[in-house]
Amino acid sequence: MLLIDKGYYDYDYEQPKPKPQKLTAEQRRIWSDQELAAVLGRAINPATGRPIFEPKPLTPDEAQRIVMEEIKEK
Repeated sequence: MLLIDKGYYDYDYEQPKPKPQKLTAEQRRIWSDQELAAVLGRAINPATGRPIFEPKPLTPDEAQRIVMEEIKEK
């Protein structure tokens, strides 16, 4: 290395600090199973041509349990 290049290579390098991300309330919200299934249902497996995620339909017992929990919360 030449002495001419010494100034170019002789410096203190500091890793850039990551900026903290400010998330909106919408980004912090946890998705429900139905919302997640809707988003993942659009993704298609290129090998099979079928959707990656196929949501299971709710059974009547599960639907009743969910409704009863919502009523209790109110």
